[in-house]
Amino acid sequence: MAAAAARFTVVMTACLRPAPGFAASLVRTDAALRMRDYLEGLHFWLHLPDPRINRIIFLENTAHPLDEPAALAARENPQGRECEFLSFDANEIPAGLHYGYAEYHMIDVGLARSRLWPASDHLIKATGRYRFPAISRLLDHLPPDFLVAADTRENTRFSPKPYHFVTAPLLVARCDFFDRHLRTAYQRMHPPPPYHGQFIEDALYDALMPLRGRDGVVLRWPVNCDPVGVGANGDRYDTLRKRLVRLARAIGRRLIPNWWF
Repeated sequence: MAAAAARFTVVMTACLRPAPGFAASLVRTDAALRMRDYLEGLHFWLHLPDPRINRIIFLENTAHPLDEPAALAARENPQGRECEFLSFDANEIPAGLHYGYAEYHMIDVGLARSRLWPASDHLIKATGRYRFPAISRLLDHLPPDFLVAADTRENTRFSPKPYHFVTAPLLVARCDFFDRHLRTAYQRMHPPPPYHGQFIEDALYDALMPLRGRDGVVLRWPVNCDPVGVGANGDRYDTLRKRLVRLARAIGRRLIPNWWF
């Protein structure tokens, strides 16, 4: 089994009170509703029957109390995973940038404060409101010596304008690689123009593409690993259109692996 010897720390990101500048564009802004999403995500990681996952670091960037997720972990932890809950104020978003800046700034600050991070060797970065039912299958298909596994999208054929980015909800990496290349990717974000760089997906793409072809750098997942849940803007990941797109990507990964659509 690929990646069998690796042990993974899940770094969950959460934001209970979105920044005012972005809250107006979101549907799920109520702190209690968002907490429910994060509890569902935490429940998934606590119960996932995969022995490779041994730690969970739950980060929140609006200094919101984390009594509820901590209580859930104390009450339901059948796999016996070490858990850590950190909440602090790190939700600033510079003008012209997207909220991915705040998420990766949160990761940078949180890992510096974490007691579990120094003992971690591999990371699963997961947006906390989502579940990823195919994560074990993805880990099964990664090479044992991988450095990073990110899902990169490039489309210059069927889009009115070219786009290229790394999907942000889920990323898997060796911890030292993440620290060196991705942890501070948010510092490379910049407002438009040009219209590439204001999203964390852009910054991750720019950080990883120079490493394309390097041993251990997986820039297109060998299998689908799609999120389950509801996005902050109300988008659902179980619509017919999204299921059809996932099916097309799953077929494409096998038949046309060099087309990152």
